[in-house]
Amino acid sequence: MLHISIVGTGNVAFHLAQAIADCKTLKLVEVVGRNPDVQGFPVSCSTSFNHISETDLILIAVADKAIASVVEQIPISFQGTVAHTAASIAMSALGRFENRGVFYPLQTFSKTKALSWNKLPVFLESNTNQAQKYLEILAENLQAQLHSASSEQRLKLHLAAVFSCNFVNALFASAEEILDAENVPFDVLKPLIYETVDKAFSLTPKKAQTGPALRNDQTTMQNHVQALTDAELRNLYQKLSELIQNQHGIL
Repeated sequence: MLHISIVGTGNVAFHLAQAIADCKTLKLVEVVGRNPDVQGFPVSCSTSFNHISETDLILIAVADKAIASVVEQIPISFQGTVAHTAASIAMSALGRFENRGVFYPLQTFSKTKALSWNKLPVFLESNTNQAQKYLEILAENLQAQLHSASSEQRLKLHLAAVFSCNFVNALFASAEEILDAENVPFDVLKPLIYETVDKAFSLTPKKAQTGPALRNDQTTMQNHVQALTDAELRNLYQKLSELIQNQHGIL
């Protein structure tokens, strides 16, 4: 049985703690974080690194900017594997530990939204056989899809994820605001959104492209720009239209 400590109390740490605690072949020993009063964790949370257990694996699941500080607080005498879950931080950030690695789950995490680890892609990086073994055991017990990625590849994976998730969701929010102003519910867009994603999967994103920019329908695009009262959204509309046209050789 793999004994695991988690450092962090954010979204990723929360879902990892839940999944590990639910797995009979993994043992969640403790959670260490800045806030000991967080709700929903399967074990109590501590704020002290002074007595961190000599577990098999410490998972650092904190904001990228906090990793360096956390690393300095973990005793250098720790004999197990230390890994972080960040996409944009190189494994070398854990250089003070003999066995180190990265366990990067490519997903969006929210505490209020249930998550299934089944078939979720997890990208591993390690420097020793022990580190690789422990990270593989964790991923396999969570039934995730194992992949290998270097620190450089992981950065590009995260960049692609930001384009396909964070930026897209921000556009959803803008679409919702446009509809709210007309007292139209966002739900009316759901069939369109589902079909857009389905076509991107069944065709390719480029082959699935439609819309006025692809048709070079200048009249419709100009009407859209004039209908937008927010200057930033007008500029964004024009830039995204140019992106579509550049991708398809129209400009």
